[in-house]
Parts: sequence; C-alpha cells; structure tokens
Amino acid sequence: MNRLNSLRNDCISKIFVCLLMQNENQDYPRFPTKNDRMAFINDTIIQQRCAILIDYLNKVLKHPKFRKHSATCEFFEVSCLSFIYGVSISRKEGYLLKRSHDEYPGQRILFRLALFCDIFKRHHDRKWFVIKDSYVTYIRPNTHEVRFPMLVDRDFHILTGLRNVGAHHGIKIKNLQRTLVIKCRTSRDSDEWTQHLSNLIQQGKGFIDKTASRFVSFAPVRENQLAYWFVNGKSYMEAVARALLTAKEEVFITDWWLSPEIMLIRPTDDETFRLDNVLGRIADAGIRVYVMVFKEMSFAMGLNSAYTKRILTNKSKGGFIKVIRHPDHHPKGGVFLWSHHEKLVVIDQKIAFVGGIDLCYGRWDDDFMRLVDLGADNDTTLKSPFDIVAEKVAAGGTEIVESAQKATTQMAEQAGEKPIKRVRKNSNGSDIGDIPEESQSAIGQSSEIDRKQKFFIGKDYSNVYEKDFETLEKYSEDYIDRKLVPRMPWHDEALVVIGEIARDVARHFIQRWNIHKCEKYLNNDHYPFLLPKSYDDEEDLTVKNWREFLQYKPFKVDAQCVRSVGPWSAGTRTIESSIHNAYIQMITAAKYYIYIENQFFITIGYDPQVRNQVGDTLFRRIERAHKSNEKFRVYIVIPLLPGFDSINAVQAVLFFIMRSITKGDSSLFKRLEKAEKIDLGINNTGNYPQHLMK
Repeated sequence: MNRLNSLRNDCISKIFVCLLMQNENQDYPRFPTKNDRMAFINDTIIQQRCAILIDYLNKVLKHPKFRKHSATCEFFEVSCLSFIYGVSISRKEGYLLKRSHDEYPGQRILFRLALFCDIFKRHHDRKWFVIKDSYVTYIRPNTHEVRFPMLVDRDFHILTGLRNVGAHHGIKIKNLQRTLVIKCRTSRDSDEWTQHLSNLIQQGKGFIDKTASRFVSFAPVRENQLAYWFVNGKSYMEAVARALLTAKEEVFITDWWLSPEIMLIRPTDDETFRLDNVLGRIADAGIRVYVMVFKEMSFAMGLNSAYTKRILTNKSKGGFIKVIRHPDHHPKGGVFLWSHHEKLVVIDQKIAFVGGIDLCYGRWDDDFMRLVDLGADNDTTLKSPFDIVAEKVAAGGTEIVESAQKATTQMAEQAGEKPIKRVRKNSNGSDIGDIPEESQSAIGQSSEIDRKQKFFIGKDYSNVYEKDFETLEKYSEDYIDRKLVPRMPWHDEALVVIGEIARDVARHFIQRWNIHKCEKYLNNDHYPFLLPKSYDDEEDLTVKNWREFLQYKPFKVDAQCVRSVGPWSAGTRTIESSIHNAYIQMITAAKYYIYIENQFFITIGYDPQVRNQVGDTLFRRIERAHKSNEKFRVYIVIPLLPGFDSINAVQAVLFFIMRSITKGDSSLFKRLEKAEKIDLGINNTGNYPQHLMK
C-alpha cells in the first residue's frame, strides 16, 4: 500500500512539473520569423519589423530564465561589472581567449627543464573581458571573480600582428605592471577590440600623456580641488574619525605603523572613537575596509604589524576588514633598505587624507605640546621662587636655599623696572583678552575638565629618546614612568583632499593593493582585486557633507598627486620619482626663500650612497642668487636629535645630517665656501642657508 502511494505521488509530481513546463513554454518568447521578398520591403515594413524585434527582446529580458542566461549576457555585452554605481560605463565587453602564464613583476616562476616544457605549454582560457574608462580587466565565467585590472598608465600600449603577439587575431596589452595577451575568434573581432583599446589610450584621462603630467607623475594636475590643512595630530585624527563614519562603500588605509587601539578623539574615557572600534563599526554596516601596513623586520623594529592585522581582522565578523603586510623579507631577494612610509586614509575614493601622520602611538598632539599627563594627579599650581625656597627651608636644605636666594635676587635685579605684558593666545591666534568673560570662564572650565582626564593612555605616553615601544599587546599599560619621564611631543602636518585628486590617491592605493595580492594572495578569493572608480561621475565626486568632519570650509587648489614607487613597492617596471622631481623643480623656481622642515635632512653632493639631488639643487639656487645679487634665504628646520633610543642609531643619522649641511667637503656649507675661492664672492654663507635644530 505504501509503495502504491509513493508511485502515485511520483506520477502526480511529474504531471505537475510537465504542466508547469507547458505553461512556461507558452510564455517563452519566440523569435519572429517571416520571409519577405526584398522587392516588397519598404521603410514602413522595416519599422514594423524593428518594433516586433524590440518587443521580442523585451520579452527575453523579462523572462527569468533568459535574462540570466550567458548567451543573453553575451549578446547584450553585459556582466556583473556593467551596472555598479560609481564605476564607469563599459566601453566594450565580451568573451576572449586569454593566454595563460602571463607575466607581471612579483610573479614566482618555477624553474623547469626543457624535457618537460610540453607539460607547461601555454594555453588559452575563455574569459569575459571588460574595457572601462581607465583600465581593462577580465572575469572568470564560472565564479564571476574579477581578476587583475590593468590600469592605464604612461607605458600603457597595445601590439597586434603575428610577429608581435605570436598568435593569429591576437592582441598584446602592456603597462608598467603586467603583460596580457588575448586572442579573438576572427579578424573582425580583433579589429573591433583593437579599436576600443586605441580609444582607451586616446581617452587616457592624462595618465598616458607625459606632457600633461608635471614631474613625470602618474597623475595629471587637477584644477579646482577642495583641500584643507591639519597641523598636529589632534585636528587630523578627529577629522579622520568623523569622516570614517560617513563612508558608504569602502575605506582604504595605509600606514608605516598602525596602532589599532589609538584614540582618535580625546580626552575621553569612552572607547567609541578608538580606531579599531570605528573600523569594526563601519565594517558591521557593510563597509569594506582595506588596510596595508609595512611589514617590519622584527629584530630591528617593534611595530608588531602581525598584531595589528590580527586585531583588525577580528573586528569584523563578516570578514569585511582585509589587511596586507608588505614586503616579505626573504633571505634572497628580500627588501631590507626601504619601507612603505606613506600615510593615507581614502573614503569612497572621493575623500583622501594624506600627509605625515601615522595612526599610531605617539603621534597625537595639539598646540599645548604637553610634557606631563598625570590626569587627576596633575599638580597645576604655579609656585613663585620664594615659595620654592620656603619649601626647601622646611626640608632643611640650607646650601640650596642660599644659592636659590642669590639666583632669585639676581633675576630681580636684571628685571629692573621694565613693564611686563602678559598676553595669552588661543588656538586661533587671537588674544584671549579680547574674549568675553563668559567665554573665558567656559575655557577655564573646559581646561579644568581636561586636566582631570588623561590624554595619553598606556603606550601612547611615549618618549623614544628614553625607551622604544615594547609589549604593544598590553596597550593600556605604561612602558615608561610618566611621573619621572616627560613625554616627547610630536609635530607634524597632513591634509585632506576632495574630488578627482582623491581618485588619484585611491588609484595609487589600488595599484599597490592589486600587485601585493598577486604576490601574497593570488588564489585567495577572500582578498579581492580592487577597481578604480570613474572620473566622469560629477555627482559621485561631489562631497556635500564636509561639515560632518571638517571644522572650517575647505579651500580650492590646483593639486597633483606625486609619489615614489618602484619594482619592489608597486610592481612597476620602472622607478617613479615624482616627489623628488617636484622638490628639484620647486627649489629651482623659488624666488625669495625656501623653507624645509623634515625629520631628517640627508642630501650629500657627489655621494655614491646618497643619490638625491636636493642638496646640489640648493647649492645651485644659492649660487644663482649670489650672482644676481638677490635677497634669498633657505631655512632648514630639523629635530635636535633623531628619534631613536639607541646611541648608535642617533650617531649614524647625525653623521649623515652633518655631512649634508656643515661637515665634509661635500656638505652644503663647505661647497659654498669652496665657491668663494673661485671668485664667487660669498663672504658669509649665513646670508643664504640657515639651519635650525629644534
């Protein structure tokens, strides 16, 4: 009985499926076929046939099975990349044959014997290719995974023909990072794809035209861009924190050192604006976060980038935070003398924070440059010299009291009857005396509240002269005694740019991310390739909510993105030194003075190890000013000592700095003194270069 019931149910289900298929077949759009003699075809019939064909195609697109069919997508040349917001309109899409084992810098190629070459013979795979406004990419048909995008750059070009490509109907595409060979089915397809690629080169948005790009940079000059400066870490980190919360799609971050537990807004006991919590919050909202940090040599530096990666990736349960540490330090062919030293935060590829401030310990500071941070234990009472003497007397220090009395008397005599004017200034530069009494009382109350809270928690209270960072996992614990050792202030600058220039910064990040993925996570689908957004979408480039993260209105500038990259850092075949080129041209074009403020100043003329031309260009500019009898100054401001706790490291850096400025025949001052002997008449080099070690 049970067997009969099961057979009956099977029959009913099969009949039901057949009825469904019959109903579906009735709804299937059928291609209109009607044979008309050519002699009877006129414009009216053609219009009717077009209307019938349009109706048929609309029915195909409305049918669920046909709409998603690969043949339909191929006919209409659409894919998963065709309708993404912010990505440009596709210039051309379709199936092509891609040659395997194409080469790009960083790819590991195994050595193989000639006897087994037939096993590794190159073959062609069918891929879906897409031409966008500034790059070419392809998709794996079975997984719809986007593969390595070839960005248009100054070396982007195509080759055709059997001799250049090695295949009939083939096209070779090359840029600074990769060589890609594709094969078309027919010569007609080859000509069509070649034409679209040629149009891509012609519409290269300034990435190809070397004359349109100053300083041999990868990006052109962008006019009327919005920008805003930040001096010191307080205003910068507050703006970064608030801007991160405005993200809608993706966030790019790269730092030399990134501390996950850094507090972005202070003083506060609330950990809402701690960096890892902010990133975890936006990741939980579906925002993709991509982070690149410098992978240090652990025996030489205590950055602990592995800890940074572990903390950040664990903040997103959905896996929306991806971290790449680069470079790997192999015994053979590793990178030991260079590091990734850029600091970027890019939001939705239209807001970019750039500059010299890492999101790490020791970088947050404000105009007060606090040396002491004891929180509620701060002793802020001002004591006169007489009060100090009285305390010493009570303590029984007679010799110290006598010397202190002499010093106090001498200070009083030197002061005489000169009037003393005390003017306090607020952070905006105005006299605090001009502020109404109500505002002054509010300022006093705010300062009193601030003094009760610590600004620098745990490892953030730092002094690298005393001791370098250690045990970063215990972030809330002090590593130096803040009651005995003052903290070391940190002065630095950064800026935010909005618009096309932010797209260029994002493009640089994408170029680095993609090549590092190829090197480290080529077959890991959890680390996707990134795609640059379109420069044509003015609405997407417009940022109307800048008040949510900026205190004042940004100003308009003409800006250009410059960088320093090479084979190890960005996988490019050539080295780009557009930062160095910009320095040289700006120094040469200076009219009245040059101000240089830097952590180090190492530029030695005619030195085989130090090859930058900054010092030589300064010498030639000063020489030209002297010959023309111009009033010209060069101001160089550097730290008094390099920020290292090792005396050997401090001495090594000071050795090169002194050789650059004053010591040695190749230093700037010595070269100017030698120039005096050849009748340049420079009697006092102090009239031109002046350096200050602060």
